[in-house]
Amino acid sequence: MYTHVLTQLGRFDDAIVEREKSIALDPLSPQFQCNGCYTYLAAGQYEKAIEQSRKTTEQFGGACSFEDLVIGWAYNEKGMHDQALKILKKRNELSKNRFRIIGEIGRTYAFLGKIDSAKQTLNELNELAMRRQGHPSYYLSAAIYAALGNKNEAFTMLEKAYDTRDWQFPWLKVDHRLNPLRSDTQFDKIAQKLKF
Repeated sequence: MYTHVLTQLGRFDDAIVEREKSIALDPLSPQFQCNGCYTYLAAGQYEKAIEQSRKTTEQFGGACSFEDLVIGWAYNEKGMHDQALKILKKRNELSKNRFRIIGEIGRTYAFLGKIDSAKQTLNELNELAMRRQGHPSYYLSAAIYAALGNKNEAFTMLEKAYDTRDWQFPWLKVDHRLNPLRSDTQFDKIAQKLKF
């Protein structure tokens, strides 16, 4: 978990060192392997994130479905949206509609210009979230709206993510999905709520 904290703080090199320590202590832990994949992704090391995700999948099989999400996400950051959609759809069928997978599928549709599909996926995401947690997935909705170019709605969703204490909100400063919002002063105001 310390790896996550260091990643959220943007201390990627330190996070990778801590990840390696955790793996040395427990090389058979799929969770420790999974944590490192996201650190590379957040650091913008997309090829390393893909490579580590594939190695983890080879070692642990389906024990950590996060790997396909990381690969799809990295493909999106590299502009390889068709490949992203293919791997994300496959994982979505296997994972029984996990929030993060659906959120990344919505973003992928937005990148591909499939606006209706992106909005439909956004609705599916929030229907699932309502059933499971009692409110929409505001943070992931913000990421989809950012990909659609709808900054106003994205900022509204981020405010709601903060208000509902969405567990993903602490990733705000290092989450590449929110890059389209960073140049706006409203993003800085929201990021200040993190107090780090």
